[in-house]
Amino acid sequence: MPPFREAWETGYRTRGRVWGGSPGFIPPLPAGGRVLELGCGDGKTLSFLVASLAGTPPVTIDITSSAGSLSNAPDNGLPGPQAGCSNTTSPADTGLSRPATGPIPAEIIGADFSREALRLCRGRKEFGPVRFVAAEARCLPFRDGTFSLVLMLHLAGHATAPGREVMAREAGRVLMPGGSLYFAGFALGDMRAGKGAEVEPFTFRRNDGTITHYFTEDEVKGLFSPLNPVRVETRSWELRVRGVSHPRAEINAWFTKE
Repeated sequence: MPPFREAWETGYRTRGRVWGGSPGFIPPLPAGGRVLELGCGDGKTLSFLVASLAGTPPVTIDITSSAGSLSNAPDNGLPGPQAGCSNTTSPADTGLSRPATGPIPAEIIGADFSREALRLCRGRKEFGPVRFVAAEARCLPFRDGTFSLVLMLHLAGHATAPGREVMAREAGRVLMPGGSLYFAGFALGDMRAGKGAEVEPFTFRRNDGTITHYFTEDEVKGLFSPLNPVRVETRSWELRVRGVSHPRAEINAWFTKE
């Protein structure tokens, strides 16, 4: 069980949908490709991805292990054997928030270890085209090279260093050659950096029991070093609360796989 898991389950169970607003930059979706959002939570980013589908029903594709397809996988656990838990390894534009537009992907997958989060997502009618999988990002139940686009938006920052490293390897493993991975995580210049109990360097536990790590650009490049960095940059802005400005900062990164 990943650290701090119960804190996330309790939050979604007691507070319901907690993430609102825009998810930030969303890349164009690949035509006919398969899209995976790791740590989909209560569906903040998925809302923007689904907007690009324009009501077109998705194509159901068998992308899991030989034990079965995603469409008939049980809702109460991981679908089939953990294909992503072997010791094999794969070689390996930020801007204003806007909905994803463009080509229609074959399928969009939302994955999260929190069954409470997935329950919230499954209860939303607009998410009918999305396939949901209860899965731990450190041990993904998908074949190598399955997805043409993988999104890791504010996911890795909620794990300790060993967990972040495994998540990055797994995300790279399921990414197909020529595919893209998009990452977002809070940067050291963010207003919340340094607040809470420090559980490891630049990682702080919040009052609700969850943790958040604050990244540097070099750290993000190193985390995904088997992939090719196309762009890694820090986006900063001011959040005004009751007339007081607070600095916000996050790192947005785009990687590709050869």
